[in-house]
Amino acid sequence: MIEEGQKLYLVRYALTSGIEIVTSMSARELESGYVRVSERPDGYFSLGRDITLTYEDAVQLAEAMRVAKIASLKKALRKFESMIFISS
Repeated sequence: MIEEGQKLYLVRYALTSGIEIVTSMSARELESGYVRVSERPDGYFSLGRDITLTYEDAVQLAEAMRVAKIASLKKALRKFESMIFISS
C-alpha cells in the first residue's frame, strides 16, 4: 500500500505543530495497520487516524481534531463559569 518514496502526512500533532510530511523511506507499514516512522522516537502511528496517504485526508482529520478541541475547551469553560465560591 505504501510505495517507496511516497509522501505520508502525520496528523497526530497537527494542533500543536501542524501537519508533518514524512517520506516512506523512513516509514514502514506493519500488518497491524500501523506505520513505523524511524526518524521519530514515538514512531508508531495508526494509518488513517494519525498518518494519512493524502494531504486532503490529513487536512480533513486535522479539521476534525480542531473542532473536537474547540468543543472540549467550551465544555471546560462552561464548567469554570458555573463555579461559585462563597466566603463565610
